[in-house]
Amino acid sequence: MPRTRCESATSSRASARSASARAIGKASAGAAPAVMAALRAAPPEEALRRVLRTSVRLLSQHAEREYVSPVRRAELHAALGEDDEALRWLVQAARDRAPALASSIADPVFDGLRARPAFQWIADRVAGGSGPRPALVAEARPSAVSLSAAR
Repeated sequence: MPRTRCESATSSRASARSASARAIGKASAGAAPAVMAALRAAPPEEALRRVLRTSVRLLSQHAEREYVSPVRRAELHAALGEDDEALRWLVQAARDRAPALASSIADPVFDGLRARPAFQWIADRVAGGSGPRPALVAEARPSAVSLSAAR
């Protein structure tokens, strides 16, 4: 199974356990005891992947009822190594002028995206630039366009 960007950034087993424990702790509010036991029994990297995947699912459900920042969705997909989906949500955040985008664009979770033209356009836009948009960005919608050609 491929490693997530979060796992790759983790330098040691101890820090992986620590990061995993923090993520599990945050996600555990109201979780069934059996679910918590399964997460504790899983290797730290797998537990983190499960928490991230569950967070994506819960945010999608929550978004049906009220606003969810596209930046948060982008962060989760980037942490899972889902670059195209992360870029789709970042493009949406730039279009929506999501307040969280300016403070999140430098987040290390997006390091793997920085060389992509779509990400560079987003970073330029956040910085107040008005440079030419790559064609793919001009047409991008979170659920409709693949940005893999922008690599």
